[in-house]
Formats: sequence, structure tokens, C-alpha cells
Amino acid sequence: MKKWIGRSLLPALPLLSAGCAGNHAPPPAASPPPAPFYVDGGAGSEHGTFVSLPERETTGPGGVHCVIYVWDRPLTAQTALRLRSQSCEQPGHPGLYIANELERIVIPRSSSTLDQME
Repeated sequence: MKKWIGRSLLPALPLLSAGCAGNHAPPPAASPPPAPFYVDGGAGSEHGTFVSLPERETTGPGGVHCVIYVWDRPLTAQTALRLRSQSCEQPGHPGLYIANELERIVIPRSSSTLDQME
């Protein structure tokens, strides 16, 4: 029996050792730096609180009441990140609004709401 086991493993040795021979997949590429759409790599108000302002009111799907908000965050001395979102009232739940992000764009700081708040 011992000879039979030894002989049956002999053909499998090259396959077994191939897994240890260094044929490994390349390491994953380093993740890119955060896009300028994130302030200091943080989320939300992690790096300061800035006011969102209502831009306009609209009627959403099914005729529900919606409000469009803009929220500007400083990026550099000359630029700001503008987040635009829409909050719509949920049908059958008066007073309950669900927000959806519409866009993130870089704007000149002079066009932002930041200096209006100071």
C-alpha cells in the first residue's frame, strides 16, 4: 500500500510544487488619489460645516413637492465644490423628504455661496 501511495503522488508533485514556485498575481495597483470632489478626503461635514441653501422648488415624479439645494465647500483659494441635491416629499408620508444628489461640480469661488455667508 505504501508503494502505491508513493507512486500515485509522484506524477502530482510538479503540480503541487507549481503553486509555491512564485507564479503569483501582480500586487493590486495603488488606488488613485481622491478626486477633487471630496474635501480633504473626507465625507460630509467632517472638515467643517457649510450651509446648504435652497436654490428653487420643483414638482417631482407623481406631482410631489421637491426643493433643490446647493452646498458649496472651499477647495482652493480660487475654487469651490458645489453639490446640488434634490429633496422630494415622499407620497403618503407628509413632511418626509428623501434627498438625491444631482451633481458635483467645481466652480469659481467668486460664484459660490461661501463669501455670502461670511
